[in-house]
Amino acid sequence: MSASRSDNAFLLHSQKYTDSKMLLRLLTEQHGVVSAVYRVSKKNKGYLQSFARLSVEWSGSGDLHNVVWLEPDGPGHDLHERNLFCAFYLNELTLRVLREMDSHPVLYRAYAETLHKLSAADPASDMHEIFLRRYELTLLREVGFEISFGRDLNGNPLLETDARYRFVLGEGFSHVVGENEAASDVYLAEDLLAIAGDRWTESSMRAAKRICRAALHPLLGARPLKSRDLFR
Repeated sequence: MSASRSDNAFLLHSQKYTDSKMLLRLLTEQHGVVSAVYRVSKKNKGYLQSFARLSVEWSGSGDLHNVVWLEPDGPGHDLHERNLFCAFYLNELTLRVLREMDSHPVLYRAYAETLHKLSAADPASDMHEIFLRRYELTLLREVGFEISFGRDLNGNPLLETDARYRFVLGEGFSHVVGENEAASDVYLAEDLLAIAGDRWTESSMRAAKRICRAALHPLLGARPLKSRDLFR
């Protein structure tokens, strides 16, 4: 019999497994994404709260485990309107990109911090865009696709004065001359440097969104994210 393991976790997704069991997909602090079967009873069914930290213990080997116990570990996050849609997006994106049982404690902390900031932000503001871009960039870095916004693909610092750079997937930014700044893969250096310095303007937010979407596409494949439809 395999030894049990325990961890802090957030519930990313749940679905019916049998009449009395649920299949949970959990983001854990030390073990990454864990899939586990949870027996539901009248006493514990209220424990399955999305966007609230959980304490969980599971046993078993392979890809599917069994929950030994699960309890809430603090209050949930109060999310509304666009901020709630953003939290759903975080969950789906994380599940689609991370491999099972691949430890990413840095990403776990980024996820928890993003939920906290979304719950405190005005849903009518654009702050959610900044929170999502920071999380996406952390996710890309954690799975080996870090983007260096302050240097070109040869390691040279970006030129600041009216320079434009093409984003080359998997490599970085290549300096271009005579390109229309409206081209889909060409960006102003001032926007890239603003992203590098965590200085967010409307222009740098638009650039970061396009770049993150392009960088995530190979990891997500052709199947679209359902949560993106919530923003339409």
